[in-house]
Amino acid sequence: MFFFGEPEDQAKLYWTAAVASLGPAMADSPLDEMSVVDLKIALAYARMAYEAAQKDHAPADTMDVLLEQHDAIFEALVVADDNFRQRVLGNIPGRIIWLGGYSKENIDKYKSLASAS
Repeated sequence: MFFFGEPEDQAKLYWTAAVASLGPAMADSPLDEMSVVDLKIALAYARMAYEAAQKDHAPADTMDVLLEQHDAIFEALVVADDNFRQRVLGNIPGRIIWLGGYSKENIDKYKSLASAS
């Protein structure tokens, strides 16, 4: 696959493709104005965009942009939804699918984001 343009442009293409899939509409609002439901939808699309780019072997810079976008949504969700935050921290039961896998370092990263909120 050939990649052209800036990493941000490539990331936007993956986002556009994810949001265009058969699913709920993505809110057109800043993260701090989204509802919990909107943030959950955005997080799902962020994961879809990241995983599609990963499957395509997108350049590292593009992957970094997509990861930053995912993590920003993740942080907004842990602030907006205490139940999600508590699941991430392991204080209540519930499944978390960690973007980036189940290594201790990766899980610690997301638990750190949740505990800082």
